[in-house]
Amino acid sequence: MARLIFPDGTEERDRAAVAAAVAGLGAQLRHLPLPGGGEIDALLGHDQLDAAGQAALLAAIDAHVAGWLPRDSYTARDLAEFHAHLPGLDELRRKFASIHSHPDDEVRYILTGTGYFGFVATDGSQSLLEVKAGDYLNVPRGAEHWFTLGADPRLKAVRYFATQQEWVAIPSVHRIDPALVPA
Repeated sequence: MARLIFPDGTEERDRAAVAAAVAGLGAQLRHLPLPGGGEIDALLGHDQLDAAGQAALLAAIDAHVAGWLPRDSYTARDLAEFHAHLPGLDELRRKFASIHSHPDDEVRYILTGTGYFGFVATDGSQSLLEVKAGDYLNVPRGAEHWFTLGADPRLKAVRYFATQQEWVAIPSVHRIDPALVPA
């Protein structure tokens, strides 16, 4: 279940209130629980899948979100996998953990683990959204945000791309509020 964390230490955990607050930032948060069982659970249990495993998991997720996520809303998708033994993990953490925006939407459907998306509102205030399995987040192009992993870096997510199969980060002048760095 997603939660929204504020610099003063307060939190919002009510799903509808969190979704409304995220919508106020211009983003969209939805939730679709993952199907359980058999092949999907086995694939999700691996830290790093080979190409065949990634293809099988993506095909299963495609079937699961068919009708819920309009196929014409993206042109490409891939599987992002993070874990403690991922080569270059520290560098990836540094790269993601700075405020930036993109000329394209950043869309993720979280399959396993916990991730954090920070947002900068138009008034400069900041908040941190914790996302978990089943959470779908669309951060619109131009929205100032950042992403980080928690202490346990295990996370799998499908990334959806609207126009290109990469996100170009445009750095911001804002700095992350130290109160919003997950422990």
